[in-house]
Amino acid sequence: MLNLVQRTAVVAQPPKLTDTGHISGYCATWTYQADGIRFVPGCFDRSIAERSGKIPLVTKHITQGGTIYETVGFVVSGENDNQGFHVEAVFLDTEAGQAARTLAAAGGVKFLSIGAKPITFERVNGIAVTTEAAIRDVVMTNDPADLEAEVTAAREADDAAKKKAAEEAEAKAKAEADEAARLSAEQAAANAESAKQAARVSDAATRRDAQLRLLEIRENPFAQG
Repeated sequence: MLNLVQRTAVVAQPPKLTDTGHISGYCATWTYQADGIRFVPGCFDRSIAERSGKIPLVTKHITQGGTIYETVGFVVSGENDNQGFHVEAVFLDTEAGQAARTLAAAGGVKFLSIGAKPITFERVNGIAVTTEAAIRDVVMTNDPADLEAEVTAAREADDAAKKKAAEEAEAKAKAEADEAARLSAEQAAANAESAKQAARVSDAATRRDAQLRLLEIRENPFAQG
């Protein structure tokens, strides 16, 4: 029986910053076998089908002392292609999750590493060719086992983050401008109403003075002039 192993590969796609944030990339390649184990296409299919949304995205493998507090998200999908096993994970809306999202968006995460336990395998020339394995966790790392797995597009995420920040700033500025215009219009309307009220009061006072003057003249005609 083989023990749980960690396998690292490149983050081939940048994080997609929507909702709470996503990160995607290869966590295992089909050619790597330096640790005596080689995964083959399809070996993770059952595991991802049964545990999609439950496989933790962490900052430290469980076998390396990682705990629930290192959880920053969960793997939601995985697929095989010619290069390896490609996964997508969603960051948690927690302080740790969003800190990991920010780091990834800034280009600070270069690799993903899979923690998996081989279930079905055959030894070929001393290599355990694994046809089925159970995924335990996926780790964000910059210390990969597979040194040939190179980052190809991590910096694009930074552009996405900047674009999103610019759009949010523009939307905020527009909202503030609209609110200022609304308040200005309300203030102008209030000032106009105050001016009308003052004019009405002034007219009433003028009429009252005229009436009093007329009354004085009627009572004392000699007071006129």
